[in-house]
Amino acid sequence: SRDHFGGTLKTLTKNKDTAFDLLKLALIKPRFDEEPVSRMRDANQSRIRSSMSNPRWIAARLQNDIIFEGHPYALNSGGTLGSLENISANDLRTFHKTLGKNNLIISVAGDITAEELSSALDKIFNSLPETQKKLSKDIELTNAANLYLYEKDIPQTVIEMSHKGIRRNDDDFYAAYIMNFILGESGFGSRLMEEIREKRGLTYGIYSYFREYEDAAVMHVSTSTANETVSEMLDLIKDEWRKIKDKPVSEKELEDAKSYLIGSLPLSLTSTNSIAKTLLDMQLDGLDIDYLDKRKDYLNKIKIEDVQNIAQKLLDEKSFTTIMVGKPSGTDEAITVTQLPNVE
Repeated sequence: SRDHFGGTLKTLTKNKDTAFDLLKLALIKPRFDEEPVSRMRDANQSRIRSSMSNPRWIAARLQNDIIFEGHPYALNSGGTLGSLENISANDLRTFHKTLGKNNLIISVAGDITAEELSSALDKIFNSLPETQKKLSKDIELTNAANLYLYEKDIPQTVIEMSHKGIRRNDDDFYAAYIMNFILGESGFGSRLMEEIREKRGLTYGIYSYFREYEDAAVMHVSTSTANETVSEMLDLIKDEWRKIKDKPVSEKELEDAKSYLIGSLPLSLTSTNSIAKTLLDMQLDGLDIDYLDKRKDYLNKIKIEDVQNIAQKLLDEKSFTTIMVGKPSGTDEAITVTQLPNVE
């Protein structure tokens, strides 16, 4: 990803010793033979060629180009046709040397004891070298308040909107978490979905979400609508931003959000995959080992005024960077992106 290199191993208990040996071999002595390197290059180039006709892929690609302009996050994490062509096995070997056990975060779930696991992890990872740690530095999003259009002759316009988000360790995170759930993350129960799909039928779906990187925190809105209703859609989204800032959410909205967010957690821990992922995310977010025991209390402490305060602090309908892919009408003020950067 833009911040991490990761992997997953899942094996039957009876095969774990062999699986662990193979994992160690892949990590410590990767071969990077020409045939699999060429096969993966071809597969990824084929994926990009296929994606280039997908307006949602184009919008997401342009979004990163524009909001992270001048930063490595602007690069396509899946590569480009040109860059993939030039990647050699030696490039992979060079990258492999940057992997170090001092940067390693591990989570495990399944049929293994702590003692067995400790021995296995030492065996698998101890031969990795110590490498330089990456330093994080918060960056400002670029091209705020600008509207961009990538013209494509399709009946609907895909819309991606972004502005500054919130860090996981911010004191107001849980208030923002609940605010966003009410605003746009809760699907058919959200304000955006109710106002824009249910009442007006302007879209099949619209949602808002936070995304946090090591160097940036972003809030996004993602949707699509008929070309003729793009201007109305943009106005309605900004109206919902103003409403949740200007008027407190209702007691029912607050309690429904808390109830869902608290009650849905156990349902997300029903497999070893999901448990391991949660444990990994907790470490990446710097959360304590007893976080899952405390999470309910963190959410229950949030009051109506907390939600409005963070809405007023965080939400800014005037600072959206808006990317449109389609052929909208009534958007003459758009800045036209004449070509998709860095694709070939």
